[in-house]
Amino acid sequence: MVSMIALATATACGSEPQLDFTQENTDSFLAACTTTPDDLLLHARICQCVIDTAEARLRFTEFEAFEDQLTAETADGAPPASLPPAVVELVAECVIEEGGL
Repeated sequence: MVSMIALATATACGSEPQLDFTQENTDSFLAACTTTPDDLLLHARICQCVIDTAEARLRFTEFEAFEDQLTAETADGAPPASLPPAVVELVAECVIEEGGL
């Protein structure tokens, strides 16, 4: 999940600040999110839910701030101690919804 946020915002570099999610952000997120050998269909549905929910609830700048935090925490190659609460909530909701829990 950490790398998918980084990849989703990696395309945001440019001369003007990006204010909205783009198709490229969504595509990058989904590509990074679905690279695990888990149940690919369920995993893909969860990933799609997370990006759809993030786009609906968060401003892109908030999503980008999460990426900045995660990048700073993982600079030494170790995973972050924790994901931001808003991201954890999004992921948990999507796991519950898509996993039929």
